[in-house]
Amino acid sequence: MFGLSGTCSACRLQIPPNEFVMKTPDGAAVYHLTCFVCVTCHGRLVPGDRYGIVNGNLVCENDYVTVALSNQRRPQQPSSSSASQPRQHPSKVR
Repeated sequence: MFGLSGTCSACRLQIPPNEFVMKTPDGAAVYHLTCFVCVTCHGRLVPGDRYGIVNGNLVCENDYVTVALSNQRRPQQPSSSSASQPRQHPSKVR
């Protein structure tokens, strides 16, 4: 549960304080359970799924490499991985 009312990072609608949510590991983004989906294939991401964030969008593990390579900007990771790492890996839902 979110605890305080907030805004979903995907749909931008209000999240009631009693609703279950998904958060990125760094806590910067919060989503309704139904909004926590891959931007490419629209597959729902659940705890245990590996994913990455590319330009602020959730991307499942299967689509991550394709999306990251097709993007001109470097992928952003929700994990605390070092910026000096040569290769980015999808993070795991917590």
